Amino acid sequence: MEEISVSVRKWDYHPCGILDIDRDLNTALNIRDKASD
Repeated sequence: MEEISVSVRKWDYHPCGILDIDRDLNTALNIRDKASD
């Protein structure tokens, strides 16, 4: 994936058909999942 500016809070990832990815939510989920390892 190409780099995106940190000011971009939401984006679409068309190769996988994922739409409206929320950067803050995604980060929170990653932290939660890592904490449970």
